[in-house]
Amino acid sequence: MAEYTCTDRRLCVAVDMQGYGGRAGARHTEIQQNLVALLGRATRRAGLDPDTWEIQRSGDGVFAVLPADQPEGRIVDDFVRELAAELRRVNEGRKEEWCIRLRLAVHYGPAWPAANGFAGSGPVAVGRLLNCEPLRRALAAGGKAFLAVVLSRQVYEDTVVAAHTSLEPADFLAVRVVSKEFDQLGWLRVPGLSPAELKGTLEAHLPAPGHHGDAPVGRGGGDQQSATADREGTVQQAGRDLTRYGGGEGPTYVNHTTFQEGVTVENGVIGFSFGGQHG
Repeated sequence: MAEYTCTDRRLCVAVDMQGYGGRAGARHTEIQQNLVALLGRATRRAGLDPDTWEIQRSGDGVFAVLPADQPEGRIVDDFVRELAAELRRVNEGRKEEWCIRLRLAVHYGPAWPAANGFAGSGPVAVGRLLNCEPLRRALAAGGKAFLAVVLSRQVYEDTVVAAHTSLEPADFLAVRVVSKEFDQLGWLRVPGLSPAELKGTLEAHLPAPGHHGDAPVGRGGGDQQSATADREGTVQQAGRDLTRYGGGEGPTYVNHTTFQEGVTVENGVIGFSFGGQHG
């Protein structure tokens, strides 16, 4: 097991199977074998090394804490793509009621081993995301889509918004995740379905105008809002206050953030506000 401290931040990945408890007990062994096998194939085809992951298994689910050398963008992009492909292959020719459908949640936060698993806010947050109602509803409405994915704010911003994947912000639907003490936005995607196709099903879980969830935990803190803009400058709400400027081949963003401590910025521009005066 890797060395940990209570300040370590790790990528936390959680997977759960839909409808496992309703399957006949005699099929549980086969279902678990299929789950372990398809997750293993998907990780390796994505260029990841599951042998280095710290894993807790729960019959119909998996919780994993990944080492720092496992690329975050590859989880969000390649692993999800390979997992969706594996599910299509495994489910081909199966009756609808025997298809394997998975929910997947990804978060980055504090996590370290404890007496009964992992401690820290990272495992808590990924668990809240995994079991949230919007993710369950999205998977139930998916038809032939067998995978529903939700990313935390930080993972979404650091991978998708930051252009470290082949995915676009428009591939995701922002939903409000409320569970116990947890009230955050999550970014939801069902491979094979567009956000527009999911909106009707998830209307009750879409964030109200102006709602951005609690500020993410991390250095800098402060109020952060998100938006992405098309080439004409139309801003669409997403997760961090980003405004796109100029044309060119790729997007250029300005990130408006209230910082509470020192920061270092490369290849960027910072605007300062003093009592409403901007400079």
